[in-house]
Amino acid sequence: MKISVAAQWLWEVLFPTYCLGCRRPGQYFCADCWQSLSSAPAFGSDSGPEWERVQIDARPVYLDSVIALADYGTPLVRQAVHYFKYRFVLALGQELMVALVSRQPHCPWPGALLVPIPLHRKKLKRRGFNQAAILAQAVGLQWQLPVCTTALYRCRQQVAQMTLNRQQRLENIHNIFAVQPGQLPAGGTIVLVDDVVTTGATLNEAARVLKTAGARRVVAVVLAHEKTALGNIEFKNIL
Repeated sequence: MKISVAAQWLWEVLFPTYCLGCRRPGQYFCADCWQSLSSAPAFGSDSGPEWERVQIDARPVYLDSVIALADYGTPLVRQAVHYFKYRFVLALGQELMVALVSRQPHCPWPGALLVPIPLHRKKLKRRGFNQAAILAQAVGLQWQLPVCTTALYRCRQQVAQMTLNRQQRLENIHNIFAVQPGQLPAGGTIVLVDDVVTTGATLNEAARVLKTAGARRVVAVVLAHEKTALGNIEFKNIL
């Protein structure tokens, strides 16, 4: 259904769009804030957009490497993610991911398959979209990689991770994922995509299941990293 010009005008009057960084009216990122966002170094990197090794707060570690493209503690990033996920401004998530991924124009894993972290079917029906799938599409366009949204699925619901301590988190996510038969290339590289990583336990569990199903290497690209008392992820160079 198309929205009329009058309806769009009324929407802008009632709910005006403004820059999330400096509050200038007109768009979610003004030119200055967009430039500061797209030129900022990847989180944990000392010399620009280098790919970093993450020390996951889980044992054993199945995930080969992770890159967090931004610090979730940055107000602009935090507010953008909030608008994207909870105010359903879907284009905002795509724009943010493109701005951050564009600093690394060439994929370091040619021929890889992008797999977004899935939502449980009940949560997906309730929310209406999977934010990780939208981000994966943006990454796929930038790096010219295929995206598969059906290879990995959640076979059960779990308690929200943010309400649990470290040990509870690890137990909470065990065996929550399964792989659809015939969806993964044998011996290939899988790039998991998600919005925010804290302890890395969810990504690590997904990597475990994917490697059990035959993936040779599993890495991850996430929009932002949140430093918490439960998991202050340490970045180490792998270049």
